[in-house]
Amino acid sequence: MKRFPIIKRSGLWLIISAILAVAWAYLFFTNLNLSIQFTGGMELKVDAQLDESKVESDLVALLEEEGYTSPSVSVGEKDGYDNILLQIPVDNQEKVNELSTSIQQYLIESEYIEDGRGILEQAIIGASIGDYVKNSTIWALALGLLFIAIYVAFAFMGVREFISPTVLGLLTLSTLFFDIAIPAGAYGILMAINGTVQVDTVFVLAILTIMGYSINDTIIVFDRIRENMKAHSQQIATKKMTYAQLFDDSIWQTMRRTIGTSLSTLLIVICMWIFGTGIMQTFAFVIGIGLIAGTLSSIFIAVPFAYVVIKTFQKRQ
Repeated sequence: MKRFPIIKRSGLWLIISAILAVAWAYLFFTNLNLSIQFTGGMELKVDAQLDESKVESDLVALLEEEGYTSPSVSVGEKDGYDNILLQIPVDNQEKVNELSTSIQQYLIESEYIEDGRGILEQAIIGASIGDYVKNSTIWALALGLLFIAIYVAFAFMGVREFISPTVLGLLTLSTLFFDIAIPAGAYGILMAINGTVQVDTVFVLAILTIMGYSINDTIIVFDRIRENMKAHSQQIATKKMTYAQLFDDSIWQTMRRTIGTSLSTLLIVICMWIFGTGIMQTFAFVIGIGLIAGTLSSIFIAVPFAYVVIKTFQKRQ
């Protein structure tokens, strides 16, 4: 593998990564479509060829007649079948039964399905359960980030004379924003294309997995930097070796391992996406994009960011 200077262009990598992270995060939030696991509602898988725009407008009118305020209805393809998503509060069991009957009656009267046939799956989640899942997800993400920062801070106590372990922890969290934003943005594009693609617990699990995998990649490089700092501390002190040289050496010494590990994992994820269906494909898609983003961030964001912080700290001294 031909070597080229990475640290020399630290500012360029950081600017590009910041622009990409913000742009892809924007794609995610502008197309954000939470599943009924978070909002509450009903999901039906139907063995029929639905007229998407007609069914959506008809069901919105039907739900408004039933007393639901601003109901959200999406119709699209999922797992090879037409899927109907209704995001409405349905905590009352009586309302649940009425809603189920009304939807089925509409599909029969519109001749999309025959009486008693055509609805393959039906899932109903109450709004209170959706709130519980939403709060649990926020706590899981927040605690995950906190524990990662604490781990990095303690793991790198040995190089505190060169850079604060707390700073390294914060740098790692900053890198994670890129690692999460890229796959989230790609998922946002899918949500824009297909209204039945939603942010659900599978997506959250994939993001948590990416966080764990990405931090492992970053720590491998940081660990080599720590070893090199200890081994060449005298050369650094006497200016015989610069931080730029040391950081570049550390990146290239771990480059094969970083890329090799990521590629082997990516091959498995690609197989999951090709041969899997449903939630497995969703999980594999998010993980695959996250693997690529995490590998790039370990090389072009985490280490250059640490270098810029060290150089800034030195100038202030």
